Amino acid sequence: MPQLTRPFLVALALVCVMASGAHAGQGGAFADRDFDAMDARLVGRGVPAAVLIRDAERIAAGYRPGSEPGGAFGRRAARRSLAWLTRAGLYYGRDEYVAQALFRAYGALGVYYGGGVYGPAAYVAYASAARLAQRMVLQGVGSGFAAAELDRVALAYGTLAVGHGHLFWPWGWYRDLPESAAMDEPPVPELTMVAFPKIETAGLTSDERAALGDLRTRFSGVAARVHQARQLMARMESTLMQRGFNLRAQDSANALKMQSFLETAAELAAERQFQEAEVALTRADYVREQLKGITGQ
Repeated sequence: MPQLTRPFLVALALVCVMASGAHAGQGGAFADRDFDAMDARLVGRGVPAAVLIRDAERIAAGYRPGSEPGGAFGRRAARRSLAWLTRAGLYYGRDEYVAQALFRAYGALGVYYGGGVYGPAAYVAYASAARLAQRMVLQGVGSGFAAAELDRVALAYGTLAVGHGHLFWPWGWYRDLPESAAMDEPPVPELTMVAFPKIETAGLTSDERAALGDLRTRFSGVAARVHQARQLMARMESTLMQRGFNLRAQDSANALKMQSFLETAAELAAERQFQEAEVALTRADYVREQLKGITGQ
């Protein structure tokens, strides 16, 4: 019997996914039991890629025309969808086939919720996709594909943001959305500086402890500069528009990249990937420099 290649197995899984996704879309929204089952399958790090792709494609199918989750359940579905996609990306984002399925799902959420149904979920979808793409770039996984995906989702975010008269919105994580579906729009989160995570130093070598100390010191400076840049951008929005200047989607995209690289640095530091975290800080500071035309800093 001939050996089946990985691309063939993934393609075969996608055929099954399309069939199950079409079935999932019949009758409209997901049910909570669907998310419960998906959460139960996403346990540990031994989940087959085909299973992850199937579940990610099922999420995407749930947001296609005619099958979108709507109303109060739709707002809860947004949070549960984004929570699942975030966890899947964290555990399995190094698998390019899985990542592609996750990006398709994030895109489906962004387009659907960006249409005015539940705007904050669209911003979270694009910001989450940006962080996944950044991790892939920093870890050398599908770098060409991931870099292009980062540019695409950041510009989608920027186009949506400036269309609503802002360079960025503070919604960036699924946890920014309320667990309850009682409110149509969640309150806008406060603009806060990204904090360096608490890291247990037991078991670290002397070199790793030194690297952690250097990273913490550098993180503090970059985080302060990024936070100041975001504050200045928030204040400059109205001034720019009053003077007849249009907000640029690319500036908004860069603001997302700047913040997301910083958040990714914090995530990588918490995972003790200190070298990758240092590179993420360099990227965040570099993008901040590109925004000096707006911030002046």
